[in-house]
Amino acid sequence: MNLSLQVNIKNFLSKVALCVVVLALTAAFFNIKKYRSKTLIENDIISYYAYLTATFVHHDLTLSFLNNPPPDMAGVYWPETAPNGGRVIKTTMGLAIMYLPFYMLGQLFAWLGHSGMNGYSPPYFFWVSLSSLVYVIGAFFILRKILIRFFEDGAAALTLVTLGLGTNLFFYTANDPLMSHSYIFFLSVVFIYSMLRWYDTPHFSNSIFLGAALGLLSLVRPLCILYLLLWILYGVYNWRTLKDKIFFFFRNSLKVLTAAAFFILIWLPQLYYWKVNTGTWFFNSYQGEHFFFNHPHLAESLIGFRKGWLIYTPLMALSLIGIIFLRKKCADFFVPVLSFSVVYIYILSCWWAWWFGGSFGNRGYMDLYGALTIPLAAFYSFALNRKFFLRTSMVIIVLLMVVYQLFQTLQFRYQAIHYEGMTHRSYFATFLKLHPNPAFYEALRRPDYENAKAGLPERELKYD
Repeated sequence: MNLSLQVNIKNFLSKVALCVVVLALTAAFFNIKKYRSKTLIENDIISYYAYLTATFVHHDLTLSFLNNPPPDMAGVYWPETAPNGGRVIKTTMGLAIMYLPFYMLGQLFAWLGHSGMNGYSPPYFFWVSLSSLVYVIGAFFILRKILIRFFEDGAAALTLVTLGLGTNLFFYTANDPLMSHSYIFFLSVVFIYSMLRWYDTPHFSNSIFLGAALGLLSLVRPLCILYLLLWILYGVYNWRTLKDKIFFFFRNSLKVLTAAAFFILIWLPQLYYWKVNTGTWFFNSYQGEHFFFNHPHLAESLIGFRKGWLIYTPLMALSLIGIIFLRKKCADFFVPVLSFSVVYIYILSCWWAWWFGGSFGNRGYMDLYGALTIPLAAFYSFALNRKFFLRTSMVIIVLLMVVYQLFQTLQFRYQAIHYEGMTHRSYFATFLKLHPNPAFYEALRRPDYENAKAGLPERELKYD
């Protein structure tokens, strides 16, 4: 058997896993058809999408056309008001940039089909929704390249199946495609891939891609600037490697500055937008919303029944356990992934609405998925190298948990998991049940948004 055939056989499992994930996501996307729903543009998406319609429909990013809005524009824009009286879109424009190529396809097909060229006709909805699927599929192709560089084919395959089908990424790609999470997953994977290429050969071209990837990632979600920790700390695991890293950056200072320049370049349109509309280069558009760093909700956000990340996406617990195994299997990632995860999780738990509004599980933690694929694969690599009974049992349990996660996804679609009011009693009232029942509704409790925003203990509130 020649070497090329051996390599192909070794990589067979991860190729099959990639195909399964791609086919499942594609089938779910076209089966659910969220792009036909009138509720496609709602909640946070209203702000993400507003940059595009304000630019290409109204030709006015200052939103002055809202002084006399037409009747059909109710709820289409949710601007914040700056101290100078200017209107400003609440979210940053990163997602609008990610939507843009597909929005332009929507523009083209709306023109060809004589549909309304207002950003809200069916061609726009289809093409912009499709962007989520395209980006996620692209992320999985890149992710597989990263995984087989460091791990065995079986570990890479299980990681791909877990991320693609065994987490709430599946739901947000197929059922709520315009939310930020699938785009952050794509950009975080691209950033890690660019980072590895930069360390292999720190050329100027790789520096450009690295800086641009981090710039766009943080422009979608500013907190994702913490992915910078992966770049800075990669390969650091003791004082000697820390000193080596500092000297390495000094030797490649021009490349580092190039990456920084392209990071800033990506952010310049946002800074200019804030300057024009608010009078300042930096503007906190989340008025009245805060982090409470002295009062984290770690337990509630991780394992609480309202929105606990590991309650509604239990397989990701393996990624946290896998950080331990990075020390031996992939030491270059141990310190950066550990540091990034600890800091990110802590900050998320300090946000006033630590449950992150209406969602399937605690969607805030989805920002970590790109980084946590590495320790997840490290865990699977460790487990697959145990005795036959142990590794077989582990694979069976993981696949059963993937099925359970898909079942929970259906529960959420059929409202047997509530979008914000879950309690331990409501959880067990519909455990392994596809539809809600009276006991479920009786056990729901409404989050106390008023007290939470003020940093006060929440009251126990029932739904009317």
